[in-house]
Amino acid sequence: MRTLPNRQLSRYFDRYNVLEGTAMPMQARQLNWINVKDYLDKEPRYIELCQQLDLVIMDMQSWLKHEKDITETITLAISSGYRCLEWERIRKRTGQSQHCIGAAVDVYPVSSFLSQNNLISVVSHLYNKYQKVWPGGFAVKQPSYDSSGKLKNIGFLHFDSRPVKVRWQY
Repeated sequence: MRTLPNRQLSRYFDRYNVLEGTAMPMQARQLNWINVKDYLDKEPRYIELCQQLDLVIMDMQSWLKHEKDITETITLAISSGYRCLEWERIRKRTGQSQHCIGAAVDVYPVSSFLSQNNLISVVSHLYNKYQKVWPGGFAVKQPSYDSSGKLKNIGFLHFDSRPVKVRWQY
């Protein structure tokens, strides 16, 4: 499936993170690799976005250390990065997504040491901070719970580098 060598795009993210994402269905990943030449045209935009997200990660780590006295390693994982046009059309989308043009990622915090409640507080902190200052598109998917109140997922944040400030929630 992987037809190109991996490449570090920034301190914390590499090519495979952007092309495959942790939450992307196998079909989407396979289509991204089939259409990898289209992705390569957009990789410079992803490099820039990933470098901006490196600063978010460093800020997040500093906040945890100073505000929560947590020094364990924490980072952001990409759940969905690049999405090829073919996948977007299968999903009956317009293909106008920032993900298709190399300008968007959905991320969530990961740590082998922090509890899910602490990870939720990280999502909340990043949302409260970056909804005000992120220059492009920014959104949040809040944590979700099942009918018995059990946590299903911690949520995620969408960051994109469109030229205008846009905010929404999923």
